[in-house]
Amino acid sequence: MRALVLLLAGLAGLKVWAQDHIYRSAAEDALVHAYRQRAIEACQVDKPSATDRRKDAKSLQVITSPFADPASIQLVVGKRDVDVAIWDVDNAQWAVRYKYPLLVLQPSAASSAPNGAGLVCEFDITLGTATISKPRS
Repeated sequence: MRALVLLLAGLAGLKVWAQDHIYRSAAEDALVHAYRQRAIEACQVDKPSATDRRKDAKSLQVITSPFADPASIQLVVGKRDVDVAIWDVDNAQWAVRYKYPLLVLQPSAASSAPNGAGLVCEFDITLGTATISKPRS
C-alpha cells in the first residue's frame, strides 16, 4: 500500500512538473515570437544608410549588424548587471533586476566574426531598450 501511495505521489509531482514546463516553454516561445523583430531592430547598430552605399563594386556588399540574423534568442528575467539585493524591495532598480523580461540575442557564427565577436545584445521588453555587451560567464 505504501508503494502505491508513493507511486501516485510521484506521478502527481511529474504531472505538475510537466504542466509547468509546457506552460513556461509556450510562454517563452510566444514572447520571443512577439518581440523578435523589435529586438533585432533595437540591437542593430550598423544599419547602413543611403550615404553609406556607394556605386562601386566593393560597396555592393551590404554591411550587416552581427544581430541581423541571431543564432539564438533566449528569454531571461532580470538584468544581472544591476546591483540590487533581493531583499531591497524599496530600491527603484529592484524591478529591473528581478522582474523585467529580457531577450538575449547571440550573433550567428557567420556574422559575428568581423563585427561582433564575443558580444551579446540584451533587449529589455518592458523599457524597449537594447544593451550590447560581452557575455556573462
